[in-house]
Amino acid sequence: MIFDQTGLFCCCGPYNNLAKQQPKVMWNEFTSTVDIEAVVTKFVRMRDRLIHQIRNGIESECSGCNQIQKGFFKVEKYVDCLTYGADAPCQIGCIYCQRRNATHDIDYDFKRIIQNFDWKRFIASLEKNSLLRENSAFGFAAGEIAIDPRKDELICLAGKYSIYALTNAVVFDEKLSKFADRYLVSVDAGTRDTYKLVKGVDAFDRVWKNIKEYAKHGIMTVKYIILPENSSKVDMEGFIQNAAKSECHVVVISSDVNKKEPHTEDVIACVSKMLHMARSRNIVSVVDETFTQEEKNKIDAFLKDYI
Repeated sequence: MIFDQTGLFCCCGPYNNLAKQQPKVMWNEFTSTVDIEAVVTKFVRMRDRLIHQIRNGIESECSGCNQIQKGFFKVEKYVDCLTYGADAPCQIGCIYCQRRNATHDIDYDFKRIIQNFDWKRFIASLEKNSLLRENSAFGFAAGEIAIDPRKDELICLAGKYSIYALTNAVVFDEKLSKFADRYLVSVDAGTRDTYKLVKGVDAFDRVWKNIKEYAKHGIMTVKYIILPENSSKVDMEGFIQNAAKSECHVVVISSDVNKKEPHTEDVIACVSKMLHMARSRNIVSVVDETFTQEEKNKIDAFLKDYI
């Protein structure tokens, strides 16, 4: 379940590459003050409908999505992760971000709803409907939670569950470090100059220092989104060296979801070198689903040269 300034939905959408309308329950479908119970009830009905349609091959908003997988799933349909995706302030400007600095225009009613939202009542409603369990997780995903004005309230409300924080680590937050179990920081650079170019701020050394501090409190994943600006050997290898120095636990290498062309052989070779460097330092390392299967096969072929 993803919560943002417009409503509730089930998936991250952009990965699907679908022209169809993303299935979502909008806050403004109800009253100006938001009927929380009604929204939660409608979300459950939408989720159950989508599951039924997908299982039975019935056309739905999700038809054709490349994230649908066949498999055995839990019978109990509770929320594995509730993600706070409302627009929050952000002090950096990643060149690939669709919500750069979270300054894009937001409908006034939506903004007012999010500012006055009764989080305590919302969480209680989810619990009442058996949507949250002890092993559910609460994720902070949009903007930068460390500078969100509602940070303390949100972290305390989520504290009874596992907390997963996507943070840029420009600021180290003591409260977040006490409650969060997992962190993800997309650094996307191995040198100070490239970090400044990609992120729009000069905070490279500070970020790695804060990453090391967060890593003392939970599982730290650092991410490298491959871009034309950071595809040099010195950056890609420098990233792994810094990840090791900062005692990170997991490295994820990702493609820019907006890229049009496959990665070059040189980039594939560098990705393989990054994986080898990380694994030789006992850091779990993977490429994610943004790589094609053909690209993954090429990466595996290069990796064999290191064995």
